[in-house]
Amino acid sequence: SILTVMSRVILLHSLQLLKLRANPQAENWVRNIILNTHQDDLSELKTLTDSKGDYFCMPKLIFDDIQSEAVRQDILRHIRREATVQQTHIQMGTKRWRSQMHMQWRKVLSD
Repeated sequence: SILTVMSRVILLHSLQLLKLRANPQAENWVRNIILNTHQDDLSELKTLTDSKGDYFCMPKLIFDDIQSEAVRQDILRHIRREATVQQTHIQMGTKRWRSQMHMQWRKVLSD
């Protein structure tokens, strides 16, 4: 895809601000953005979506904004599949993983 991870984050945020329910195709746009984002880029997309400092986060997007159960399940399946690929790289200690070891994904939770 031509879009950078940051461009995808901005698009997802814009779609949330404009209310996904306002356009019947919006959920499919969200689905396509997420399904075309893979491995480390997907981790970065999720992290940046959650770290904007407002309540428009990935869980809200997936579980509140998206009404179609089919679209939601497509997204969740994709996230699980990509997590499995990343976990396999970690367990096998592949070259790809060793080159990415400097990127540690951490989420800080606070109230």
